Amino acid sequence: MTPGVPRAGLFGGELRRHGARVALLAAGAALAGVACWVVGMDAGHAATVGLALAAAGLCWIALPGHREVAWPDAAATDEVGARWDVARLSWSLRPKRGRVPLAGMRPVQDLARRRLELRGLDLGDPRDRAAIERLVGEAVYATLALPATRPPHVRAVLRCLDALDRLDAHDHPDALDPSQKETRHDR
Repeated sequence: MTPGVPRAGLFGGELRRHGARVALLAAGAALAGVACWVVGMDAGHAATVGLALAAAGLCWIALPGHREVAWPDAAATDEVGARWDVARLSWSLRPKRGRVPLAGMRPVQDLARRRLELRGLDLGDPRDRAAIERLVGEAVYATLALPATRPPHVRAVLRCLDALDRLDAHDHPDALDPSQKETRHDR
């Protein structure tokens, strides 16, 4: 055997490292089989009980020990629009009975506030309602301005995201894909 090279074997050598546990397990499984035979079980079934206990015990011993899992630091990946931001948003949009919960609507409203602030509009200001409705539409505004007690339907939230995406595309024509650029310039 070459030093430093792990020996391949059953369960990757786990059984050799736990020799005392395996011996104790084998003795316990044999004792359980004999006990079953003594209380009246036929020999075949008693042996099966012992073998089943031995197999379960070997699997338990072969499992790796408890290891702490190091999750990535949320603060390091907490950039707006980063992969984690999109993942969190998609998980928060899981519908419950066809409606998006408040946790899913809050990021959509935050996005709308940021996009509207660029135009000098405030989603929470009733004086800006008419201007916002002209930009995104009455139905989208109604969904964005819904009270927290009434969650919107998934379709309504998707319409909001589409309207906000179009709003951003009008601000940044370079963000459009080539097919949208042609149709936009043809108008």
